[in-house]
Amino acid sequence: MRQGCWRCRGDASVSGGDRLTGERVTEAQQLLGAIADRRREELSATLTWLLAENLALRLGRSVMRERLLLFGDLMLHTLLGSDPPFEWDAELLALGPTTPEELARCLREVCDVDLEDGLDLELPVGGVAEPAVTSFGRQVTVTLVGALGAMRLPLKVVVRLDEQIYEKRSDCSLSSALKKSVASRVTACPPTTAVALLLRSIAKSGIATTRPKVLWNLYSLINCGKVEASFAPAAIAAAFAESGTPLPRTLPLALSEEFATHDSRRQMWEAYRNRARIPAPDLAEVVGQAQRTVWPWFVQAGSRSASQPFGGE
Repeated sequence: MRQGCWRCRGDASVSGGDRLTGERVTEAQQLLGAIADRRREELSATLTWLLAENLALRLGRSVMRERLLLFGDLMLHTLLGSDPPFEWDAELLALGPTTPEELARCLREVCDVDLEDGLDLELPVGGVAEPAVTSFGRQVTVTLVGALGAMRLPLKVVVRLDEQIYEKRSDCSLSSALKKSVASRVTACPPTTAVALLLRSIAKSGIATTRPKVLWNLYSLINCGKVEASFAPAAIAAAFAESGTPLPRTLPLALSEEFATHDSRRQMWEAYRNRARIPAPDLAEVVGQAQRTVWPWFVQAGSRSASQPFGGE
């Protein structure tokens, strides 16, 4: 434990909420220091992840749990029960709110949920940006403010809009790293749909714009044993059709041998693997396995009739 750290002693008053007692804050500060020491990372980095986890837990206890689904790293962490990642993005999939105003109302309701774990979250005025169009489709960047005692940090959350889910949502249990007694049933994007959305992003991106983390998330999903191979072609067809994106007739560049052997891509992969501290194989193996697994799904998706119904919940 860090000695002489303000987070482990001193004033335990809470800015932004009298409801959080000094004892809870002091306990959370001590646990934060222990977790950061164990992970060998800065306190601010550890706290930012704990705030993202806190958002997921609040969402699980909110009436918004069916409208805002966990996606990306929060989804993977919850579904796979893995350790918190060292490089991550906080992402949600919005099935209900489609405008910044609607999303702000939903998130304020989520932030109002009190977990009694010493952390606080709020959505400041102007915290919801206007939608932007990316390879994933329309998305909104939200900046929440999290607090533990006197320490306040921004938490950036990317909310993806306009998506449809054609399979049962994943329902999982998530416990707080700060207080194991604080747990929620959270709702996440189902793995098969997540794979379809990742593949759509990869297909729309070139070699230069495909992030290593997208490939790692895809690799993690297809190896987790939770993707329904029989439904994957339908999920892929639905994801591409919903966004008006044509299905690729040839292998996407980011799943090609050209990508796997490209010097700059291999260097970026190695840098990401070291920075994120992930147990990932070489880029060639990641791309090769993804290629062997998902290309048959692309072929089957392309052979589906436009009138053929997708799977339902």
